[in-house]
Amino acid sequence: KKKEKHRPLQETVVAPAALHDLVLEKAAAKGDAAAQLSLGEAYYKGQGVAQDFEKAVGWYYKAAEQGHADAQCRLGIAYYKGEGVAQDYEKSVEWFEKAAAKGQAEAQCGLGNAYFIGKGVAQDYEKSVGWFEKAAAKGQVDAQYGLGNAYYIGKGVAQDFEKAVGWYEKAAEQ
Repeated sequence: KKKEKHRPLQETVVAPAALHDLVLEKAAAKGDAAAQLSLGEAYYKGQGVAQDFEKAVGWYYKAAEQGHADAQCRLGIAYYKGEGVAQDYEKSVEWFEKAAAKGQAEAQCGLGNAYFIGKGVAQDYEKSVGWFEKAAAKGQVDAQYGLGNAYYIGKGVAQDFEKAVGWYEKAAEQ
């Protein structure tokens, strides 16, 4: 009798990362919004898969349509940057608004930026500051920096160098 050759253990066991990816893909395909967002992030960052902004946006869209605030924010970012979709500031603002209404801090900051520079909406410094304040209260670093800028140059608020420095310091502490 010939001895049977056994394959080494590493060839027979599915690697944990590969198993995670397989489970994630199945859950996303079945409509799990959190899995769809995670798969979108994997494609956006090129983690475990080839980077593909269009596939990322496709998964973000599926989760966003189910009301997932983080996915809605990611779509806002994609439209703002033109990654995986044609750049469209108005669509960016639409998605930021949906996520911001649910309290998503990054989307609130995105709206603050949109109103501050007037991309996708009419420039409105007061609205900008309002959105920055909501996001900054949640610790969103870019919003804290945005408030520092608003106070430094006196747009949307009275110019106040002390408050500007305070917001810059909060941002820098993170």
